[in-house]
Amino acid sequence: MNIDFHYYATYYAAGLSGFKEGEAQKIAWAAQMVDELYPSYVAQCDLGEDTIVTCQESLKELIWDNIQYSDDFNSTISHGIRGIWAPFHFLPGHIDDGGINEVINLNYRNAKGNVEKYTQEEQDYIDICLALRCRKGTNSPTAKKMIEYVKKQYEKLNDDEGLYCIGLSMHVLADTWAHDDFAGIPCYMVNSIFKRTVLEDDSNSYLRSEVTIGTSLNRFAINSAAYLGHGDAGHAPDYDFLKYRYFPRYRVPGNFITSFFKLNQRMEINNPVRFQEAIRAMYNALCYIRNDVSTLNLSSMANGNKEIDDVKKSVFHKKPSENDASHDDVVVDRKNKWVDFLHRRKYGCPTDFSKEYGNIKLFARQAKSYRNYILSYINSEINAKRKNAIINFSIAEIDNFIKKILPKSK
Repeated sequence: MNIDFHYYATYYAAGLSGFKEGEAQKIAWAAQMVDELYPSYVAQCDLGEDTIVTCQESLKELIWDNIQYSDDFNSTISHGIRGIWAPFHFLPGHIDDGGINEVINLNYRNAKGNVEKYTQEEQDYIDICLALRCRKGTNSPTAKKMIEYVKKQYEKLNDDEGLYCIGLSMHVLADTWAHDDFAGIPCYMVNSIFKRTVLEDDSNSYLRSEVTIGTSLNRFAINSAAYLGHGDAGHAPDYDFLKYRYFPRYRVPGNFITSFFKLNQRMEINNPVRFQEAIRAMYNALCYIRNDVSTLNLSSMANGNKEIDDVKKSVFHKKPSENDASHDDVVVDRKNKWVDFLHRRKYGCPTDFSKEYGNIKLFARQAKSYRNYILSYINSEINAKRKNAIINFSIAEIDNFIKKILPKSK
């Protein structure tokens, strides 16, 4: 998801759930800040012991100057990458039921095009990566644990820090819809795709270019940053208006002819529906955090709200024009559609986003507290339910990685 959703849709959901205008603005600011706290910006801030990175802008920031990881799945680099992307953008939700049993074919073609089979260690890595895939909040025990944590924080703090904690959790919760089935940990078998196709004909040449064939070869180490999140699927998961289909690599049989007939293995994605469900889930979670309802229900059908349903018609079903020729153009188009929509609603529209609007140190403190809590919970679930897992999340290694990637002050 992009700023159109994380900032404007979050503001709308916060207003609908009963937060005052100023409170909704702070919640929305914090939700968008999760996508802004990258190394080059953090290096400009005096965060001290609260120093944290919640996203990265480029491959260079991901792995310094080397796209090819070693096969050490627990190196500082490996810990660092998953310690940033899993808790903030691809919240793990399949620890109970995900695993190697979902893989149809464990053979792959190497950089020379030769067929090979993964080693046992690599299969163990694939197994835990499948368990750490993101899952829609409706069915994610981790998402529910997160909201319970945020509710307690809000009741304890009940000030700007509490609102910031709510906002960052709304970012994470919304992303569980857009990033469903991808993992915030690099893995060729999990995150690489076989084929992605935009389902609707479109006169927009940029969107037509989004019709691509995914990488067929495992050109790099299985845990290369090239296979992080939905990178192989491009921007498709983050566009609210788009409908598309693809084959996850782990569902692809041994050859193309076989996969052609295995249509039950492909993923059919309807983003207008997904994004509407995400707003409903945010609204439900916010009502629970405010104590307006006594039970947490992240189902997209709970507490149906006509004003939420209007978003799909007024925003999600309106496509970019044929003049929007880049990703940046599309993001601006989606932002403008939200601004137009919000100006017609009683909750109004937030001010233009600025990183300087809120207190960055207080936000960083809450982001770090949340990260440490949720990763400790995930580690406990891994230890309890997947005792022989090849990886976990080391807070110390993650913080060590962050220190290494922060630009040095001149």
